[in-house]
Amino acid sequence: QALGALGGRTGWVNLVLMLVQSALFFIGAWATWHFFWATDPVMQLRWGLPASVLLIMATILKLSLVPVMQANRVLHALKRIELQLALTGHRNDPA
Repeated sequence: QALGALGGRTGWVNLVLMLVQSALFFIGAWATWHFFWATDPVMQLRWGLPASVLLIMATILKLSLVPVMQANRVLHALKRIELQLALTGHRNDPA
């Protein structure tokens, strides 16, 4: 469903959002790794705060794609209903 958000007029915007979100996640995971290996409290703060901010930003960007995926899901369901109605109407045609 996430790949379905890459089509249409705003597909390039969604692609940029996915790329930025992925970069934020990987940089946040890298900072988290350094946070867990830091022994000094100052170094833990130096790695931990950016790690948490980056991971929260990645989550927010990921959640910004949910409405696009939901709209695609609804459009897909409507197309299925239209197809079912067209096939049912064709079978019940008295002519």
